[in-house]
Amino acid sequence: METKGTPLYQKHLSESEIINICKHLIEKNGIRSIERITGHHRDTIGRLLEDMAGLMKRRSSSPTRLILFLFLFVTPSAIDNG
Repeated sequence: METKGTPLYQKHLSESEIINICKHLIEKNGIRSIERITGHHRDTIGRLLEDMAGLMKRRSSSPTRLILFLFLFVTPSAIDNG
């Protein structure tokens, strides 16, 4: 799978692990609680969030778009059923 230019690029986490972390972010869990739930270090979670925010900052200046991006990234079926 080609991941260049996405938040998955050069990550050691699997796509399913990244989606799981994003689901917890959408549910308003904090980084430390996600660390406890998933077992991934808070720095890893923080870098993933920074990468996603950076991607959205390059595409748009709206913070609302980051939330929408995370939602659609985690639930791609939302596009089809929407």
